[in-house]
Amino acid sequence: NSDNPDIANQIRRDFMTPEDYFNNYLPKYITKAVNNLSPELIWKFYCEVAHLFERNNDVVNARRALVNSERHAPQNLYWKIWLHGARVELSCGEPSNARKLLVRSMLLVPKKMQSLVLLDISRFEEVLGNVKKARYIIQKAKLDTDFEWKVLLEAVLLEMRAGNIDRAISEARSALQVRV
Repeated sequence: NSDNPDIANQIRRDFMTPEDYFNNYLPKYITKAVNNLSPELIWKFYCEVAHLFERNNDVVNARRALVNSERHAPQNLYWKIWLHGARVELSCGEPSNARKLLVRSMLLVPKKMQSLVLLDISRFEEVLGNVKKARYIIQKAKLDTDFEWKVLLEAVLLEMRAGNIDRAISEARSALQVRV
């Protein structure tokens, strides 16, 4: 019977578009989740929400979520939010905004975590087609981070993605000499 409101509601739920879900239901669930999280996790939750919006090409809400993340984060973690923001901006076709956020992140990151930001900066340059610059950043990161294994691995992977197999093998051999 089409006059039955329960059936009509069930049909609406079953055939809801992603846009309807994002616009009508998700904000309610986000608020509910935030109200039930411990304060030290709220900033991280908003980062995850930003990632969800980014994957669905909703830049405006991804940015809003990152702003909320920053509002709830301790200052010593801002660099992580800005790093995440740079990824969002790059995926949305805003490399100048991404670059600004990477610089902000690099200025605040603790020394022992610098390699993570340097790797993102290198990948950023690679995505923009600046392989030489990406290579330079990796080489700098090797020295600045005392040849951390993640940086050594990224040097190999960068060369492989660039199609320079001989150079990738050379980087791998150098990494093994450093780490063994």
